[in-house]
Amino acid sequence: MKKIVLKSFLLIAIVGVGASASALTYDAFFGGVTGVPGKGTTWGEYTPNPRTGRAVSVTAVGKTRRTDYGSRVDKAYASVARAMRGNRSYWNYR
Repeated sequence: MKKIVLKSFLLIAIVGVGASASALTYDAFFGGVTGVPGKGTTWGEYTPNPRTGRAVSVTAVGKTRRTDYGSRVDKAYASVARAMRGNRSYWNYR
């Protein structure tokens, strides 16, 4: 009985570590607009892979323009008030 419990625990521990490592495999950018035109938010967020990421800048454009800078391990996030048209967010390597 003890062997079965130990094997189950080891299997769960190995699977859990594998899932955590695979979750950090890719850099990720998310962005979008919320609310209605003229009232709402335009936003963008870049989260780097800490092992292989590069420094980035994220820019959000709406009624104004805002740029945030992130290192290879820190995320970058930019948010501005939404305009009637021309809302966008994007990222670039620095």
